[in-house]
Amino acid sequence: MCAFNTSSIAATPFSGVSQPPGWGPPLQRLELSETQSSVLPEWLGEMQALESLRMGDNPGLQAIPASLGALRNLRRLYLGGQGEPFVPAELGHLARLEELSLV
Repeated sequence: MCAFNTSSIAATPFSGVSQPPGWGPPLQRLELSETQSSVLPEWLGEMQALESLRMGDNPGLQAIPASLGALRNLRRLYLGGQGEPFVPAELGHLARLEELSLV
């Protein structure tokens, strides 16, 4: 039995997606690195099973969605290579966060 709980959208333009993926089991790991994104969708905060979110190397990214502060299971968050995006205070609500990279 194989459970697909990891998704990588690395090096793929990621824009215009208006809702979270609704197929398969809930994602625990998501990689949005090198997606050429300037804005990330607010629905990322609805992905409650996420334990790891990697959003590296998106130099055009203007802001991190405040909704990420609702990810109660998030343990690892990597935001490296974003230029100088606004990091919302809501990230302080991530009680289970063990690793945070803002390089």
